[in-house]
Amino acid sequence: MWSESQTGSEMSQWRAEGQGLWALEGRESLGEAEEEMSRGMWRLYRDLAKGQGWERLLSEARRVAEEWWEGDELAVAVVFWDGPDEFFQEVQRERGGRPDGLETLLSRAPGVRRLLEEGAIVRQEEVCGGEAQERLFFAVEQGRLLGALCVMGVKGATAESVARFGELFEGPTMQLARARHCRRELTGCQEENRYFREREKRHYLFKDLVCESEAMRRVYDELNERVEDDGPILMTGEGGCGKELMARAVHHLGGRQGGMLIRMGCAEFPEELVDFELFGCVESELTGAVAPRKGIFELAEGGTVFLDEIDRLSPMVQGKLVRVLKEKEVRRIGDAVGRPVDARVIASCHRDLEGLCGRGRFRRDLYELLKPHRMQVPALRERKEDILPLGRLFLERFASRYEAKCRVFDEALREWMVTYQWPGNVRQLQTFVEAAVLMAYDEEEVRREHLSV
Repeated sequence: MWSESQTGSEMSQWRAEGQGLWALEGRESLGEAEEEMSRGMWRLYRDLAKGQGWERLLSEARRVAEEWWEGDELAVAVVFWDGPDEFFQEVQRERGGRPDGLETLLSRAPGVRRLLEEGAIVRQEEVCGGEAQERLFFAVEQGRLLGALCVMGVKGATAESVARFGELFEGPTMQLARARHCRRELTGCQEENRYFREREKRHYLFKDLVCESEAMRRVYDELNERVEDDGPILMTGEGGCGKELMARAVHHLGGRQGGMLIRMGCAEFPEELVDFELFGCVESELTGAVAPRKGIFELAEGGTVFLDEIDRLSPMVQGKLVRVLKEKEVRRIGDAVGRPVDARVIASCHRDLEGLCGRGRFRRDLYELLKPHRMQVPALRERKEDILPLGRLFLERFASRYEAKCRVFDEALREWMVTYQWPGNVRQLQTFVEAAVLMAYDEEEVRREHLSV
């Protein structure tokens, strides 16, 4: 990394002669000088570990350079290599010294090319005020060149002192350079994450949500009103009409889009497991849990929990859900205290909750909490203007997925699709279009006989 190999033989001969590097400082005791330098470098590492950055390192580097070498206007800087097009993306220097035109000096310095190609210590000489001065470049590498530590305005530097300087500051310089590199990579990952979140948001909001009909436009207007209020939402409507898609739209449009959206189908789990899934458990021999486990509400902190078919929950779990909505806390199974949670609840149901409450099948207090924020999603037969746009959307999707030649529906099939009642709603339409694409795989036009109902 630092090219000690260039001066290794000279240093060995120099040490064999019994000379001491610290004689440059006029010290009589080599042990005393090394001890003081070790304390200085220890303080430097300690300060870097506490969060002090390049200014602290450059200040220490300049102090050592002034002790070792002559120079009326010594300056120390770090130059970062951020790509093949430009060597100067960022320059930091210790305050004071001779900084004028540092970028220009480095960009025109012929030794920079050698630094890039060989990663070696580069020494250049310049004439300033009739006296020869040197510029030293120490490469910072980690598989590839990250940058260089530069010392400007040096006079009287020996090969041994230059190599020793490189040894001392290799570690802290690499530590900060690596941290900077990691921060840049983290920023890139965060930007990439933000891009994919936005793409997912656009996917749910602007592609699958078709609103040609007046009925769906009213639903979308109501949805936009509910996005920012952060209260629970109850979505009702027949099965397959798009309640989950609407819940995803609420999540991605609202202020909780940075958190997780976790869906739980309440009819998909046995009754004894629903409690574990929603609220988690603590380590306990009674429950058989060998390790603590977070529930869905804790995992969705800052996000949204979508409970599909909420009417399938047991009365006990419904009571716990009331506590979540009122107190904003959950109690894990086997735990003695509650834990605060911050997750929005969106529930869906295709049954009449009012009637279930009258028959004692659904808790009245839970229904009263959800009722003020109810949204009714219309069935597909009530939004006939959306049938053909949805059909074309599914046709394009499945033709691309299966690499089929299908492009359009014929006129007879379009007329039939509009008049059919679609008891399974959008889910049924999607399934039947997928089957039709497979049946009419090599034909550009999908006909009535390809759609088996």
